Formats: sequence, C-alpha cells, structure tokens
Amino acid sequence: FMSYIFIVFIVSRMHDLLIRENKRSTTDHLTGLLNARALFDAGDIYTKYSKRYGHHLSVIFIDLDNFKQINDSRGHAVGDMLLKDIGFVLRNTMHTTDWVARIGGDEFAIILAETGYAEAAKAGNKIIENIRTITASYPPVAASIGIACFEVIDRSFQDMLRCADNLMYEIKKSSKNEILIQRMKQLTESDGFVVQRERSGSI
Repeated sequence: FMSYIFIVFIVSRMHDLLIRENKRSTTDHLTGLLNARALFDAGDIYTKYSKRYGHHLSVIFIDLDNFKQINDSRGHAVGDMLLKDIGFVLRNTMHTTDWVARIGGDEFAIILAETGYAEAAKAGNKIIENIRTITASYPPVAASIGIACFEVIDRSFQDMLRCADNLMYEIKKSSKNEILIQRMKQLTESDGFVVQRERSGSI
C-alpha cells in the first residue's frame, strides 16, 4: 500500500512540474487539454519510468467520426463547441494522474499510467459512454477508440501511440462508434511487431 502511495506521489509530482513549467506552450488553446508536444514529453517520461520499474502502461487514441459534417453543416463555431465539450468530458472522466491531450483536429490521446488491461477496459467504457452522451447533441458525430495495453515496455512512446492509433483505425474502417482494446505482445528480434488478439470489437 505504501508503495502505491509513493508511486501516486511521484506521478503527481511529475505531472505538476511539467504543467507548471510548460503550461502556456503545452496547452491546447481551444479545449484546455494538453497539446501534442506535452503528450509526447510526458509519454517519453512515463515510458522510461515504466520500463525501469516494470510497470504496465496503456495508451488510448480517440478520433471523432463524421466531425467534418458538423463543420460543414452547422459551422466551425459549433464544431469548436463540440471539441470543447469533448475536452471537458475527457478531463472529468480520467484520473488526475492520467495525461489527456488533444493532439490535432478531432484527435485525442490519453496516457494511462500504472494501468493494465482490465483497468484500461473500464476507462474505455466510461470514455465512450460519456462521449456518446455529448455527441447525441451533435449528430452524426461519434467516436472510434483504440486502446493499446503494454505489460512489458519494449518500444518508444511514439510506437506505443501508433499501436493505439492503428487499433482506432480498425474500428473506424469497420463499424465506428466503438472501442478496440488489445494486449500488445512483447517484441522480439525475430517476430517484430506482434499483436495479441484476446479481445476485440466493442467492450
């Protein structure tokens, strides 16, 4: 228990220090979330930390479906309002030790520190339920979500985010408005990039 408290303290301190020192240059002006630069900086730190201490790490990639239709039919002001609403929902759904960012356009990403498959699945369910509540006022917008879970940290954060992005695109190409979550198998020199498909589709 004390070990858990210490980890939460360290993660919170890392979070506070980065935000305090880089708030203006690392905040998305529209949503108030972190921007891509802050996400990658945090991702690099968490990747090294998790690899050193053997901790799990999960990464979420969110893309809004049919967002362009809102801008085209109802105007960019409405589109901006939707992005603000999504930012608000994500910020209030996640834990304070999670990193939530808008990384461009209608794309968002989240780093779940100290989080394995089961907890990442719970987080994904909460996210898509809350997003669906918001997007009900902005038809036909929905969200496609990819979640990559790493029990062993054996690649860069950029590659981890790419895994989540690829999972998101699988949902986007098939059904949309759902989640695809997977455990990512450890890389070896012989097998390269391997995905362990234990669970797929909506949760």
